Amino acid sequence: MKRFSKYIIIKIFIHVLVLVGSLILMYTRFGFTSSGDVIKVACGGGTIDILESIKEEFEKRTNKKLEIVPVGPILGTWELYNRRVNAGFFGLPFDVLLQLLEEEGLIIDNPDVFTYIVLGQASTKVIVNQNNTISRLSKEDLKKIFLGIEKNWKSFGWEDVPIEVVVAKRMKGTHTIFSQKILDGFPINPKNRIDVEYPDDILEQVEKRKGAIGLAIADPKGYKVKVVQTPEIKREIIFLTVGQIDSDIKILLDLLSKAK
Repeated sequence: MKRFSKYIIIKIFIHVLVLVGSLILMYTRFGFTSSGDVIKVACGGGTIDILESIKEEFEKRTNKKLEIVPVGPILGTWELYNRRVNAGFFGLPFDVLLQLLEEEGLIIDNPDVFTYIVLGQASTKVIVNQNNTISRLSKEDLKKIFLGIEKNWKSFGWEDVPIEVVVAKRMKGTHTIFSQKILDGFPINPKNRIDVEYPDDILEQVEKRKGAIGLAIADPKGYKVKVVQTPEIKREIIFLTVGQIDSDIKILLDLLSKAK
């Protein structure tokens, strides 16, 4: 009996070690550790390039390392709320962020702890394959395509090519805004959709699929795709903090406000 109890204790101890080790590895890998010499900023796909552009100047001014944590706006806001990053820089309005967090079951008990500053606006672009001759789509056209009402490009004056709507799982905020501004509140959910994981995956799929269409949150440079003229689809770019804004964060904010 004693031998059996000892075996159970050792087994539990090993499981605890494995769990702790996994957590340390996860938080180290994604940058969720704290250090006075490092400023961690969570961001999404549409704001990474802006942070990269001011990184060298920030580090020169503060003598601290700027660590860019590209986990997206939902997880990034949650990590900021739990003080595991120093700030967030996202291409989404604050109210949309809170809505998405709630949908994911990540409840913010006190949203007033956040301070957010709107630094500007960014545009969501509609992209198609470079061989597509369509140059303009109206709001009604976009509704027909992204709601799956029309399924072939010949309905819009091009060839007899099936439409394929490419949708990224990691763009929930962009989808929410697109739904509000273009689809009259209806979600993007056509039967002829292709699900991918990341924003860059949309660019890759639209490049190689003749009938593909998708949303781009950053400049699609380097990809053989075409931006179609559409009604404006603007979204706020916000800088998000919790608690007092210290001198390092003020420098970062100043650089970002000039870089936008």
